[in-house]
Amino acid sequence: MRIFDTLMATRLTRIAPEHVTALNMIDLAFSGICVFGRNFPSKTERSVLESWRAYLDHLNNPASRSAPEQWNPVAENLFVELLYAISHDVGYAFDKVQIKNACYRPVGHGNVETELNIIREYFAKLASGEKTLNMNVTGLPVNQDFLKSQLDLHAKMDSVLTGKSAIVVRVDDNKGESKGTQQPIVGNLLGDPRKKSEPPPKYVQLPIQTDTPSSD
Repeated sequence: MRIFDTLMATRLTRIAPEHVTALNMIDLAFSGICVFGRNFPSKTERSVLESWRAYLDHLNNPASRSAPEQWNPVAENLFVELLYAISHDVGYAFDKVQIKNACYRPVGHGNVETELNIIREYFAKLASGEKTLNMNVTGLPVNQDFLKSQLDLHAKMDSVLTGKSAIVVRVDDNKGESKGTQQPIVGNLLGDPRKKSEPPPKYVQLPIQTDTPSSD
């Protein structure tokens, strides 16, 4: 009786542990009276055992699982036959249509189970190396002022190194007054790569003037 209650309660969740346990108890619960090591099941118990063996054979046939559109309807019919046989043995007068359709399962439960299966399969393949974790960085926090200053600096350095502009030097005396005019000291630091015969750039040595203390 308890097996029938469990199978009826879990007939829409057939991978539940309690459902599988109840199925595996059928041979023990419906084997009949044991006399001198021999079992003598009743007619209804024999019907249960026959239905169970047919259903078990289908469950354990891996070849038929390759075509679920064919396997699932057969499994459904064999399961209903099993519950119908058990119901008659335990004293219920259920018909097959009632066993198959008189049950309720919220759509949300089915969605949760489906999503959990998808997550479980994904992480199983990820752990075994069959799948890789896809990482797509869409954006990082950026200081716009700092970015603009770096871009400006890069543009100025590129302009100098490619000869588009020159480095300007200003020489001041001790008093902070400018002597002479500002002028570039190097026209092109790297030379023009397009002119193979161009000599290497010349470096300009600036004179350094020191103040000599006057002797009084």
